[in-house]
This record gives sequence, C-alpha cells and structure tokens, in this order.
Amino acid sequence: MNKAKEHIKEIHNLVKELATETDKVKLSEKFKEYLNFMAKFHNYSWYNTFWIMTQKPEAERVAGFRKWNELKRTIKKGEKGIKILYPVKREIERINGNGDAELQEHIYFNVGYVFDIKQTEGRELPTIESPRVEGDNFYFLLDVLRQFCNDNNIQLEFKQLLQNALYGYTRKEKEQIVITIKEQDNKNTQAQTLIHEIAHALEHTPFKDRQTTKQQEEIQADGVSYVVSKHFKMQHKGFNYLALYDADYKKIMDNFKVISKVSRKLINYIEEKLIKKVEV
Repeated sequence: MNKAKEHIKEIHNLVKELATETDKVKLSEKFKEYLNFMAKFHNYSWYNTFWIMTQKPEAERVAGFRKWNELKRTIKKGEKGIKILYPVKREIERINGNGDAELQEHIYFNVGYVFDIKQTEGRELPTIESPRVEGDNFYFLLDVLRQFCNDNNIQLEFKQLLQNALYGYTRKEKEQIVITIKEQDNKNTQAQTLIHEIAHALEHTPFKDRQTTKQQEEIQADGVSYVVSKHFKMQHKGFNYLALYDADYKKIMDNFKVISKVSRKLINYIEEKLIKKVEV
C-alpha cells in the first residue's frame, strides 16, 4: 500500500473514531446537564467581552449578583465587580412632523457589574472537559505550522484573549487572511488551535462563496485538528467541542472529504519539514 492510500485509511479511521466519541459525549447525562447550565448564562457583546478582559484577564465565566444567587453561589467578601454596559429602553414623548405627540423608543446604556466564577463560592457547577490540552512538548509542531502560514500567505499573530473566549479565530483584512491565537495558552493547545484555524483559512475564508453552515465549518475544522493531532500522537479532545455544535456520527462522516483533503495537505507538509530538519 502506497503512502497516500495509507494516509487516507488512517484519516478515515480517525474520523470514525472522532464521530463515535462525539456521539458518546452527546448521550451522556453529564453533557445534558452542562448544556442546561450554560443556557442560563448571557452571551456578552464583543465590547463587553473586551472590557471584561481589560479589567480581569483571568475571568472564565461571569454573571450578575442575582444570577449567581439563582445558581446557589454567593459573592466572596471583598470582591469587586467587573463593569459592563447594559441597555435600557425608554419611551419619550416627541412631536412628529404632523404636530402630534407620539412615544418614541430610545436605548441608553448604563454601567452594571458582574462577577467571575472564581469570585464566588457555593454549590459546585456542572462542567465538561475542556478541549484544551496540557504541555509544551509539541512546540516543534507549532514551529512548522508557523512556517506553513508563512508559505501560504496567512498572517499569524498571538494576542491576549479572554480566558473563556475562543482559543483563536480567523478573519479577513482587505485581501489578507489573518489568524489570531491566544497568547497565554501552552504550546500544545496553540498548535491544535492553529491547525483548526488553518482549516478555516483554507476552506472557509470570505474569499470563497459561503456554501457551508457554521456547524459544517466547525466539524470540518476540528475534524482536521483531530486527525492531524492524533497522527502525530498528540492528545485531542475535539469530541467535546463538536458535541457543543450538535455534531453527530452522520454529520461528521458526511464531511469526511474536506477533512481528508486538508488533513493530508497538512500532514504531508509537516512530515516533509520534520524530515528535512532531521537530515540537517
């Protein structure tokens, strides 16, 4: 069997493994409990997310005083709140063009306060294992992925990001693809995140006509991250991430073609660069 066929067979088996593990996660009571718990939290705007980060960079999960009380947790003595902006709607009487009085709705913003989970104490909360992996021993993989970005005209940057925010993201600036990776993460997590984002850059950037859903794109990107990581013997917990996107066995296997194509491209590139390093 030639190398290409071996890679395809390996990738197919790894994608099946990912699909099976994702189904197991979705069927677990712990996962269902976690989803019910997460539904109680508000999704903050990008402005509030940034403001929270500047005040408390280590924040993981924030909520207001009442929400924490509902979850049977109390604010620790001496803790200071994190400022956010919240909208307030008010109706004001105005005279319209016909000279008649009418009520017009206006939105104002007030300052409110939230608290991070580490500022609270009380009942234990449901959790699901983070897709984050530990260690820096795959630093060499991160180095090669940096080179891949450079060779493929992908701008790469490392920035401080909010603890409970994304591990990284991909965007388009004019005609340039830019990938941002969380600076404070360990090398292994950064490598896996970068593989995920490279898949987005190659397959889902705004340079292409969008013919896929967000769910499909996340299945494809994390499928690639899973396959490449496992090929190089690095731990990966993508099944928890994909379960949150309501992926299942069929949906994951339906995206095998794209996962296989991008995985092979990255695996071949990385192996070639690593072989050259050994030869030198």
